[in-house]
Amino acid sequence: MKEKAYAQLYSIVRQEREGHLEAFRRFAEIGYDGVELLGNNTNGLSFEDYKKYLKDLGLKAIASHNLHNDEDYDFAAKLGESTGYKKVFF
Repeated sequence: MKEKAYAQLYSIVRQEREGHLEAFRRFAEIGYDGVELLGNNTNGLSFEDYKKYLKDLGLKAIASHNLHNDEDYDFAAKLGESTGYKKVFF
């Protein structure tokens, strides 16, 4: 069985000035299988377009973190319903 590798978006987002969609592309290029999302930013994409972007790159969203309040949590929970992850961290 192939080992899976997942990246935490927070680890690169400060270096990736083009935004986290570009970071996802780079993670896919490197060979990661999925990502942990960061906060409540979809770079302006709808939940469905965000899910499609990840899928097109071959990345699976596994969780979201860096949430600061109930509004962020609700957003991340809805995004999780769309992208398939079940873990949300405050």
